[in-house]
Amino acid sequence: MPVSQEIEKREQRLQEALKAYRSGLPELEDELHKQRGGKHDRRVLTKARLATAEYLTARKEARDQEKENKAVTKSTSKGKKRDRSNSIGIDPEPRQSLPHFWKERIIILMYFIVNIDAR
Repeated sequence: MPVSQEIEKREQRLQEALKAYRSGLPELEDELHKQRGGKHDRRVLTKARLATAEYLTARKEARDQEKENKAVTKSTSKGKKRDRSNSIGIDPEPRQSLPHFWKERIIILMYFIVNIDAR
């Protein structure tokens, strides 16, 4: 093929592509307005605002509920601390003591700790 025919074909393809692009421009502009929140899509904006407002009110109610729950648990725990029948600090249930060899090991460990600090 001669060079002039190739150039003509390329020019034709480019013109067709340009026409197709220009025919799609109004749609692209509408989409751009929608994305920017322009006049073409106010319905979507109001829906988004309503959804955001609903979310924020629900979140605020949840936070208020959490604060109330924390306040209730604090007051009950303080009340429990005050109402303890065992105010002297003696355990009502006796704990089992460690076996004898554990006591020896603890004493040996304490001895080593003291000696390491002394050095």
